[in-house]
Amino acid sequence: MERSQKEEETKGPTGDSELEDLDEDEDGDVWIFGYGSLIFRPMPFPWLERCWARLPGYIRRFWQGSTDHRGTPENPGRVVTLLTLEEYAAARDRFVATLCDDDDEAKHHIADSTTTFGVAYRVGAAHRKELFAYLDHREKGGYVREVATAYVVDGAPLDESRSIRCVVYRATPINAQWLGPSTYADMAAQIARSHGPSGPNPEYLFGLQRALVEAQLDDPHVSRLVSLLPVVDDDE
Repeated sequence: MERSQKEEETKGPTGDSELEDLDEDEDGDVWIFGYGSLIFRPMPFPWLERCWARLPGYIRRFWQGSTDHRGTPENPGRVVTLLTLEEYAAARDRFVATLCDDDDEAKHHIADSTTTFGVAYRVGAAHRKELFAYLDHREKGGYVREVATAYVVDGAPLDESRSIRCVVYRATPINAQWLGPSTYADMAAQIARSHGPSGPNPEYLFGLQRALVEAQLDDPHVSRLVSLLPVVDDDE
């Protein structure tokens, strides 16, 4: 989900046709919804607004592989993607069926919410072209552009103020770097040992968790991975 310092030039995410339906405001500004590294490592562009927002109908999961940012092709890391409720249920049910009646593990794969909180950025029209060039490259590892409706939240307890049409980059289960669910212990162990051009995989997990906690938001999926993250000896 991040731009590394050593990236090969490659074709970025698809989805240009989706942008044709994007509702721009009268100045031609565009909204970007970030739910992973964009929360704690913002884009290098000036933005007109930055605010917390919720995206209903999507679930955040560490089910996407990362071979260019938080891992390598030989040892992929795990980063977040957004799944529709249907995509999530299908992947979860297939995995839970392999657990051999491990009810304790299975219960942790039941989503506590059908909405995802993230950060929305409003970027001015003058930066629109370079913004998408940058994000397409940053998100080239299996992510596509889509347009969705999010709801800006403000104050306590996060009262909704308005709806916005925004661009979302997400990796669907059919992309080549998709990892899908595993046990939480196995996912945490994979994150703990993974490292890529953008840095250690645990740094990504901790950065996301820290930002959510500071905003007084709880994502049980993220919190459980943090709680199970083992300590890895770099000398091993």
